[in-house]
Amino acid sequence: MPVIEWLPALARGLVFMCRIAAYLGSGVRLDRFLLEPEHSLYRQSWQCREMREAVVNADGYGLGFLGESGEALVYKCTAPIWADPNLAALGVTLHSRLWVGNVRSATPGQATSMQNTQPYVHAGRFFLHNGYLDDFNNGLKGRFIQQLAAELVADVQGSTDSEYLYAWIRQHADVQSALAALPGLLGEHKALLNMVVADTTGLLVCRHALHAPCPSLYYCTSHERYPHAVLVASECFDDSDAWLPVPEHQLLWLRPGQPPQQWSL
Repeated sequence: MPVIEWLPALARGLVFMCRIAAYLGSGVRLDRFLLEPEHSLYRQSWQCREMREAVVNADGYGLGFLGESGEALVYKCTAPIWADPNLAALGVTLHSRLWVGNVRSATPGQATSMQNTQPYVHAGRFFLHNGYLDDFNNGLKGRFIQQLAAELVADVQGSTDSEYLYAWIRQHADVQSALAALPGLLGEHKALLNMVVADTTGLLVCRHALHAPCPSLYYCTSHERYPHAVLVASECFDDSDAWLPVPEHQLLWLRPGQPPQQWSL
């Protein structure tokens, strides 16, 4: 079942909190996805071009990928990505046709920990969130707990707004209905809602915000360095014209070799 059925710029603009990226296509080594591009996710951890509300992404990082049997696996580290002594060896060892990555700039009040480090994974699908829910710890978290099914609340392992947002999406039939119901929960609180949900069938990409400018997000379906693949990133990996901004307040469904599908929010 495609992700779109169950889940719930434009010039290069300014982005907020964290960097995310995803890849789906022919199998590649981790270093080709994470380290080699001129403006890779690794470089974005300390040299962002489009951040407004943070300077560096030094509060850990996480990766999602497929194991040899196709199982969804994660690797997380609470140190800055540049300080992980395992990264060089992982880069030349791990190989996957699906990659998702996050370098974290923690929202104030949300601790740096393994449980709070993205990506989150459930039923073989990875979830990334670039943004935040304003004032989450001062009331909004309680609203989520009241509105979520008990089994979803019990499944939350950390304390981030992102993980509760993922639970909210999983509670709804599709991402459109989840986001349509979100203003009733959030009220006038600002929400930055760039998201990627990824599995082997495709990348579901969301660029959205409430009461605030949309964070920037880009996608690529025909990059010369990544033939037969689709990519998503908070900031373009390089200056190739293949990168396009995800339209604001839109969902994209990306699959290698097929034109993007698009829905308005």
